Amino acid sequence: CGRTVYADIDLKQEEAWNYGVAASLHFPLFGKEMELNTEYYYTDFLQQTVMNVDGNRGPHTITFENLQGKSYTHTVQIDATYPPFPGATVTAAFRYNDARTTYDGVLRRRPLTSRYKGLLTISYKTPTELWQMDITAQLHGKGELYDHSTYPTYFQLQAQLTREFRLFSIYAGGENLTNYRIPTPVIHAENPWSPAFDATQIWGPTEGAMFYVDVRFQLE
Repeated sequence: CGRTVYADIDLKQEEAWNYGVAASLHFPLFGKEMELNTEYYYTDFLQQTVMNVDGNRGPHTITFENLQGKSYTHTVQIDATYPPFPGATVTAAFRYNDARTTYDGVLRRRPLTSRYKGLLTISYKTPTELWQMDITAQLHGKGELYDHSTYPTYFQLQAQLTREFRLFSIYAGGENLTNYRIPTPVIHAENPWSPAFDATQIWGPTEGAMFYVDVRFQLE
């Protein structure tokens, strides 16, 4: 609703070259061992199916077309894992993306692709291994929308507590505990038949905090 969809009749199979290098390092730190990993990957698209929103066919259109020009992705990631004390593990990671695609003859940042992401995970298991706690913090960097506007950086938090038994385990937790939501995920959602209706600009969570309790059985 709200957009006319077009598709090239001769859409080609996607084709790309991937290049990458990775390094891993282990070294002592305060009597413990830290693991450090670094990665770099480059993807060069020779052919790609491009979803062009509001392109040269006019506003309120979506066109699936063959790539006409350059399209590539540079990805750099670094992560570190360290056990600060017995039973605990801390993992931190950061990734940067430079993703660009040609739309209507112009090479631009790929819409709805965050420029960077960060992750921090803390896990702890008691000496008896009956209880385990996991906390994960995620940082989502800003990016571009199809209309060339930008969306902001946002933060999310997840947590889970697990109790182990002999044949089953019970776990409870929550997702998106920061309760962050897109202010207007769907434009003119109240009128889906309106020409202004737009569901192509969803760049983040649409639901708030969610809590759960569950049981997991272990069959011998």
